[in-house]
Amino acid sequence: MFKHNSSKAKSWFIVGVALLSVPIIYIIMGLMIALVTGSGVIDMTSPLNFSIVYIALTLVALSIARIFYGKSFEAIGMYRNYFIRHLCLGAGLGIVAIIIIVVIMLSMGWIVLNGVNLSNLGHSAFLSGLLLYIYVGVFEEVLFRGVLMTSLKENYSKWSAVILTSLIFGAFHIFNASITILSVINIILIGVMLAYLFIKTGSIWASIAAHFTWNFTLGNIFGINVSGVEVFSIIDMEITGPLWVTGGEFGAEGGVICTAVVLLVILYIRFGMKQQTQFWVADKNLK
Repeated sequence: MFKHNSSKAKSWFIVGVALLSVPIIYIIMGLMIALVTGSGVIDMTSPLNFSIVYIALTLVALSIARIFYGKSFEAIGMYRNYFIRHLCLGAGLGIVAIIIIVVIMLSMGWIVLNGVNLSNLGHSAFLSGLLLYIYVGVFEEVLFRGVLMTSLKENYSKWSAVILTSLIFGAFHIFNASITILSVINIILIGVMLAYLFIKTGSIWASIAAHFTWNFTLGNIFGINVSGVEVFSIIDMEITGPLWVTGGEFGAEGGVICTAVVLLVILYIRFGMKQQTQFWVADKNLK
């Protein structure tokens, strides 16, 4: 019943189980936290609380992979080979992409640099942001790129798996603060970027690292809102440019500069990176 070479119906069954598990686990863990603390609300600003929730979500996603794909997590791209290389590759892409976005906005006068405070590196809010984005990067990549793409790739073309999971990825952000049509489009494109990086390397570690450094560099380093969320940073900057260009309160991910840079990164992944020999290469749909 749970073989890896499942039918199309079973592919979508895995997708459904994985997606339904997110709100269910979130609600269960939230209720447990609220009961234990006696607060009556889920305080996701607390490092302890979001650690509990994200660890639980990640473990559930990994459990789904274990049930449907067997004992080895290599089925979702968790290879030990070239582990460090793929982490560095993904991390570098995320950092460089954000730096390009910030440099463009600075050069056009759409950002005012108010100052840099390196002492914030040791602030609890900064370390909390670091921890949060590690959790977010691991969980979302294991779920969207690892579990969902692995399921869909068995019965659909490479690009079908990429587009479907990226659309779902975008839909998961529609309740973020200050969301716009352009920001949703950009989140979908970022999903395509991460998915294609997953395909090219065959390693979930590359997309995890890129996801983490994208969020962390944008928010905790440059102080720009991440998908509508304000974060603690070492650089104090004020965005003054047009909303459709810079993203306004949603952050850089809501502007056309982000659109252009993400498209450039996708082109680099497509034409500038060599296809690895694992995972997706063996798929007939890559030919």
